[in-house]
Amino acid sequence: MMNTLYVTDIKLIESDDAYSRALSRLNRDRIEKAEKCRKKDDRLRSVAASLLLDTGLSAYGLSLKEADIFMLPCGKPAIKGRPDIHFSLSHGGDHAVAAFSDEEVGVDIEKHRIVRDSLIKHVLDQEELREYTALGGGQDLFFDLWTKKESFLKKMGTGLTVRPRDIRLKFKDELEKVDFHIYHELKGYSLTLCTGLERPSLTFISRL
Repeated sequence: MMNTLYVTDIKLIESDDAYSRALSRLNRDRIEKAEKCRKKDDRLRSVAASLLLDTGLSAYGLSLKEADIFMLPCGKPAIKGRPDIHFSLSHGGDHAVAAFSDEEVGVDIEKHRIVRDSLIKHVLDQEELREYTALGGGQDLFFDLWTKKESFLKKMGTGLTVRPRDIRLKFKDELEKVDFHIYHELKGYSLTLCTGLERPSLTFISRL
């Protein structure tokens, strides 16, 4: 069973030449998505994630330009004619990640930062908040919890229709059937892969 996880640094494409070469590998939709971003770092994150999508598709004999990507009713992306390919993208800070699998998969990465009360209340329900406080709180624990929830939402394809804090109430049965693989190789980041398959190693892409 295929189950792979890629990560890269957006700084690899921050020069004008590298950025132009990167755009040449993207399809129109992904270029338009990136160019809608007002801030340079947001554009770099979007393009880097697209390049990882292209890299992952190559293992299936496809390129991003060849793949006919469409959105399912739930808002989750899929590839026409290739039900065997499941993927998920995420980016945060200076990094982009992409997961590929033969089964439904979700991935999320978050850069650690100051955790405000409003964010905690958005992500954790009251019982989780008590557990979080009892364990001492902190950025590492909070963002591990957040990326677990976000990766699960991506795997299920619920998108923005469900708040992270509602997962425990609405998806208790489903949560018992999935596995979370948390990666701490990137200092100052939490990265979680949600999949029912075995934990893959984190593949660093140093050239885009």
